[in-house]
Amino acid sequence: MKTKKYFMIKRNSPKLLGSYLQEFSGNELDKIKKQVNVNDSLLLIEKTMNEDNTESYTNLWTVSEGCEILWQKYVKNRLLYDYTGIVYPIIHLKGKTYFFDYYCEIIKK
Repeated sequence: MKTKKYFMIKRNSPKLLGSYLQEFSGNELDKIKKQVNVNDSLLLIEKTMNEDNTESYTNLWTVSEGCEILWQKYVKNRLLYDYTGIVYPIIHLKGKTYFFDYYCEIIKK
């Protein structure tokens, strides 16, 4: 099985940012601290599904709220779970947006 990356976007807060920063160490943490701005309103989190079916956080950025194009330079048409507004995530994939339930139905087909 090949590793597979996907992304989550959430509203930024000092507590949430600190929690995610704890997932990184050493040179990784130094690199990520250069990518984050506490004044940006959103956290973009990259997760990787490893070959052994474990997941790990592999990168983190802060981005300003606004157009999806701001996120796409990192996401590059991969799966993005959007937790910025409603109770259930919105799925962004390859330039299309889906409600979570609808996305689950179409991937079953």
